[in-house]
Amino acid sequence: MGPPSIGGFNENLTPIDCDKPYPVRFGHASNLGRDPCRLPKWSKVIRDAHSGQGLASVGPLTLKTNTLLPVTITPLLLPELAPTGHLRASLNIANTILAHSNTEAAKPAGVTIDLSRELARRLGVAVEFLEWDAPGESLRALADGAGDVGYLAVDPKRAQEVYFTFPYVQIEACYLAKQESALTHQSQVDQPGTEVLVMDTSAYDLFLTRHLQHATLVRLPAEEVFPALREDRTGRRVAAGIKQALLAEIQGASGFRLLDGCFLAIQQAMVLPSKSSAAARSAIRAFLAEMISTGFIAESLERHQISGATVLSAP
Repeated sequence: MGPPSIGGFNENLTPIDCDKPYPVRFGHASNLGRDPCRLPKWSKVIRDAHSGQGLASVGPLTLKTNTLLPVTITPLLLPELAPTGHLRASLNIANTILAHSNTEAAKPAGVTIDLSRELARRLGVAVEFLEWDAPGESLRALADGAGDVGYLAVDPKRAQEVYFTFPYVQIEACYLAKQESALTHQSQVDQPGTEVLVMDTSAYDLFLTRHLQHATLVRLPAEEVFPALREDRTGRRVAAGIKQALLAEIQGASGFRLLDGCFLAIQQAMVLPSKSSAAARSAIRAFLAEMISTGFIAESLERHQISGATVLSAP
């Protein structure tokens, strides 16, 4: 029997296998049958589609827009979306793709920060950033009502506590090993004697908890994962993580390599508390669809010089 199927999630929160064709509904029709871990770069498609359009000032950003009227969020939703009088945005700072900037010194900065500021602008309120060092902490703030909006990877376990919109970007999760390891492909990891180091409460922690059958999962704080791999003397230890984050860890270091293949296509969505109303959910979905279709998200990724994220199409 081969290794278990380890992949991402479709819009019904069911697993997809990164090594098999899958009809990707979040992408363009031409994606049918392609590997979901290798979707086209929709950010470029969006940029090209709106090239030549006028410029509009959006908060601290100047972004290309199309001729569509911006989504208007009714003031009647203000007591629900910003009950304290300002928008409390719950940020997973451990996400080095969406809560990180390679161009801005002021923190926080990144795509999710830009989305929060624009949403607050639409609501006519100030934004307050709740910065968390782990995704589980960000989830808890939203589940407990301490946060008004958040940004997390879609996961069926998390969906029991909060509401997810459709995903807006996809990023890859891979394995990192030491150079001398006998492992070469992600499909070889789930074997007795292999230790998989993961950041506690991350999307790939939740996924691997459900799908690994033989390897041992070792949960650690984010800052302890790479040091634990560096100390490995057995060649049977791997670190799981977002591909770009793993590559950043080993930049300038020798003796490490990524295993071939991604084991998870992580789809990131906006998040609301589970008690949110149908009207609030509809408004946030419409807002997010506009942020995708106008190129706001793609331009934000480009502005912060973030690679490794594929902007998905709105349904």
